Amino acid sequence: MPVEFSSNKKLESLSPRDVLKTGEVFARFEKVQISEISLPEKLDNNLLDELVELFKEEDPDVDTGLAIAGLEDEKVVYKAITSPEHIAALKVMGVEEFSVVAIYGLPDFTVKEADKNDLMHLGSLGAKFTRIEEVPVSTLSFDDDDIVDEDDADDGSLFDKEHSEKLRKDMLKKGQDSPMTVGAVYSGKSVVHEVVDGYHRGKVFVAIGKEICEASVGYGWDEADIYIKRILAASSVKSVAVARFGIWSKKLYEKTKWSKMGLLMSQVATLAISDSSGKILFERDLDEAEEAKKWARSMVKAF
Repeated sequence: MPVEFSSNKKLESLSPRDVLKTGEVFARFEKVQISEISLPEKLDNNLLDELVELFKEEDPDVDTGLAIAGLEDEKVVYKAITSPEHIAALKVMGVEEFSVVAIYGLPDFTVKEADKNDLMHLGSLGAKFTRIEEVPVSTLSFDDDDIVDEDDADDGSLFDKEHSEKLRKDMLKKGQDSPMTVGAVYSGKSVVHEVVDGYHRGKVFVAIGKEICEASVGYGWDEADIYIKRILAASSVKSVAVARFGIWSKKLYEKTKWSKMGLLMSQVATLAISDSSGKILFERDLDEAEEAKKWARSMVKAF
């Protein structure tokens, strides 16, 4: 059963301690001190070490987490329920602040047991996290408008028919052997699952009439997140990798403010490559030009 999260706007202005005193079930976005976050006793030390090394090389960029707010010895603490190793790595690096969606009035809340609608609500507040679920195949979304012709993967299709046929035979014999990756988003009042990784598997499920599939479901992912993750997963089938990269890179850029300003992706890319000031392109708004260059370089680095 879904939880009734309070919509009382007065709670937004209260301190964490005062929200806890109300006893209401509530959630909100907060920036908290890492010293106030309680981590599990057992951490994946290998992952922690890898993250520390990564954060030494790059600026730490960790998604907003989920935490349960509570009182311990009259002090407000936040029990981390997602990304504990990431938070621990940030602490090692001397980072003092971390963004969470804080949950009040639910001391035993777990992502694993939560109702899907509750997870959608927490995602809408800014938290980003995943959960393994059984997903109805009828709710999968494939971006079908991008398909040119499934019969030929070299013509710009997102799918390779030959690969799909091999998968179909294998799945009929053995079933699904690995979960897909999808992003849960609202379409009207219904939840649909945008396929991020597992396009061919999903199409096979539809073809053989499978009703339920296993997927790692992402919550709190916006359109940009989904396209970035699709691009990162695009190399899984070489015959369609170039088409997928081209289609989804274009769609990702279309979500940016520079696209809405009428600038082409090639113009922003050229600006970043040449490292020119951009004062003409951005009508002397040098801060805007620097932001565009930074975005383009981050995309190149990611992919």
